[in-house]
Amino acid sequence: MLQISLLVLWCLDTAERSPATIAAAALSLLNSVVFCVLSYAEHGRNLRPSAVLGTYLFFSLLFDIVRVRTLWLIGEDTPLARLFTTSVVLKTGILILEAKEKREYLNDYDRKRGPEELSSIFSQGVFYWLNQLILTGYRKVLLIEDLYPLDAKLTGETLQAKFEKVWDKCE
Repeated sequence: MLQISLLVLWCLDTAERSPATIAAAALSLLNSVVFCVLSYAEHGRNLRPSAVLGTYLFFSLLFDIVRVRTLWLIGEDTPLARLFTTSVVLKTGILILEAKEKREYLNDYDRKRGPEELSSIFSQGVFYWLNQLILTGYRKVLLIEDLYPLDAKLTGETLQAKFEKVWDKCE
């Protein structure tokens, strides 16, 4: 709804409009619809937050912040600047929600997975998911029970079965 309002305001405001402004606003409207569909599909199929959507939101927010600054500098207090600022604030909230871990919504089996398997691209990028383990290691000597569970693909049984298949093919 916000993108439709922005499109209408861009169409009505001729002073701050360039030749590509209406096309960009129309593409932004289409983009928000596609984003909603992709977000729904990603959350239904993946355990971790979407890396593609998170990256897209992050970079589009960077560019939108620059556009908001420019709109406020061009026309001091216009409805277009207010609405675009609201759009950026809403997009920031969506980014925060998209990057949030989904552990509380998972079934019991998936809840037991390690934090690396369920963390967002931002948490993986700065190794934020390791903070709890580092804090535990600072407070006491780490035990096996303190470590995160391994991914099922990395367990000894799985790797041994793969190794035996390859070994049997070589003979």
